[in-house]
Amino acid sequence: MTFKEGDGTAEQVIGWDHAQASLSVVPQDACTVVKVSGVIDIATAPALREGLYRTCEHCTGRLVVDLSGVSFCDACGLAVLIGTQRRATLRDIPLRLAAPSPPVARLLQLTGLDRILPIQPSPDTATPDEKTPDAAVRHARDERLNG
Repeated sequence: MTFKEGDGTAEQVIGWDHAQASLSVVPQDACTVVKVSGVIDIATAPALREGLYRTCEHCTGRLVVDLSGVSFCDACGLAVLIGTQRRATLRDIPLRLAAPSPPVARLLQLTGLDRILPIQPSPDTATPDEKTPDAAVRHARDERLNG
């Protein structure tokens, strides 16, 4: 699997394609949207992790992970999402999951991650109007500073 980097004018700035999954990153004014499609499992999780972590390094606003095109996600995929949240929190980047497909939404609900990872109904509604950090980001930052 190889990463492709564009010139910033095309929709896919950083992304990858695999037989089972794909990822594309679209920088916007107030956020960066990462569209994930296909299957997230033990075979595709490492590339997804690398793509999301690389995106965290360059993200200046909110990070929105669009899961509407994900048909299946296993524990490896959940671990990637949790790791991405931790990495984003360390960089004071608010993270939102957007439009999880029904199987992914069900998995997030069954595992309780829907209470930990903020979920929005669509990538558009996940774009912030406010400039203040999310409560989870503030809490993690305060724990680092005080603890």
